[in-house]
Amino acid sequence: MKGRLIRYLILFLWVTLILRAGERGWYTQRIAGFEGNHTFTIAVNETRTFEYLIAGAWNEGAVYNTPDAFVRYVRLTALEYNNPVGILFGKIETREEQTEPGRTVRSLP
Repeated sequence: MKGRLIRYLILFLWVTLILRAGERGWYTQRIAGFEGNHTFTIAVNETRTFEYLIAGAWNEGAVYNTPDAFVRYVRLTALEYNNPVGILFGKIETREEQTEPGRTVRSLP
């Protein structure tokens, strides 16, 4: 409906920035000239690049809709983000290669 004002109370709204381990970043300030936006500084490295992950939640979300739940989620996610699962593929062995010397392999009937 045109001209109708709808008010909604948001009890909890958080956004977080997660940097890779080894990256240095810090909260800088709230800039009044940019409508009160908050700024962050990230140190320049040799490649002039950085990797980051942004996560957000609010009280009406399906998950992590309390401050405690969101903090737990961010801590776990930061740990996983900085320690990704690695997969290493080895040599594919045949059954004969797995047999100890002097031992024979029989096929089942």
